[in-house]
Amino acid sequence: MEVAQPRIPCAKLAARVELEDFSNEFLMAGRLGYYLYTLKTGEVQAGDSMERVRAAAHGVTVAKLCRSVFSEAHDLEVIKLALEFPYVDEGWKKRLRALLRKAG
Repeated sequence: MEVAQPRIPCAKLAARVELEDFSNEFLMAGRLGYYLYTLKTGEVQAGDSMERVRAAAHGVTVAKLCRSVFSEAHDLEVIKLALEFPYVDEGWKKRLRALLRKAG
């Protein structure tokens, strides 16, 4: 598997924990997840371990990308790199392009 993009907490999660501002608090705490892209099919079960076997040469992590997007100090180089990632969905690309346009 390969990390595809960050996972931002949604309104459904906030409703489940019954906290109106939960998504924003979760986001600001930097406790984000990520979606994975399946490179090779197989079986995975609860309790199976995972290990990173390779880090991307560009050095952009989910945490670094989220800090670049959601903090006031946008790292435009990280944002530009993320636009080139093969599995980033169109919603994320739209958000990234908007930040670049805003930065001028």
